[in-house]
Amino acid sequence: MVRLRAKWLSAVVLSAGVATAIVACTDENTTLFIRGNVQVTAPSCVARGDSNSVLLGIGTMDVAFTTEYTAALLVGSQLAPRGAKSRLVTESMRLELHGAEVTLSDLEGKVIEPGFSVPGTGFVDPNSSDAPGYGVMFATLIPATVGSRLQSQLRAGGLGASKTVIADVRVFGNTLGGLSIESGSFTYPIRVCYGCSVLFPLEALMADADGKLACIASAQSVPFDICALGQDSMIDCRLCVATHPDVCYSPPG
Repeated sequence: MVRLRAKWLSAVVLSAGVATAIVACTDENTTLFIRGNVQVTAPSCVARGDSNSVLLGIGTMDVAFTTEYTAALLVGSQLAPRGAKSRLVTESMRLELHGAEVTLSDLEGKVIEPGFSVPGTGFVDPNSSDAPGYGVMFATLIPATVGSRLQSQLRAGGLGASKTVIADVRVFGNTLGGLSIESGSFTYPIRVCYGCSVLFPLEALMADADGKLACIASAQSVPFDICALGQDSMIDCRLCVATHPDVCYSPPG
């Protein structure tokens, strides 16, 4: 993967009206942080930048359907506001997110893909009183180049084969006032599998000519309520048996 940028400076805001200190290469990346990966559900498929948003503890990526995993990262900012309408001072601490730096490894700590940068867009307001400001940035944590390799490995292992990939993520951006800021590290596990996201309801199964249980092809009464096929969701076998018979035709075992 190509690294898109050099390491950014980190900024720590000491107070709203006194001073702002810029600290290079600090280990205390507390100004900006990633709270988690927002669960996106149908039919709206909208990720909201809200502290009450439901977060996923672990991601699922079925390489039978997709070779990319994109997270809706809930990003928090503890920047103190500096604008003052009464003095016609515009707010400079609103943050534009530009991308993320990602490293992928396995459960044993072996690097699967060394550090790479991915583009992303998002916007975060400064904090309000003691509460951080929040925004969402979509970032591809497993790119297609890596996903294709995992797909080949897991397909060879057969239906249901899986492995866990650990994504170490940092997001970065600029305030409207020109400060470059990078978040602390966020670690997110993703279960990568082959064919694990297919449901086989009893009413969808019948015996084929060989006496093997098979999924009924008709899907007229089955709603397609999926935001991203193969990611963090299950699919009824009737919706995919025509396009993915290798994983949707018959239940494993």
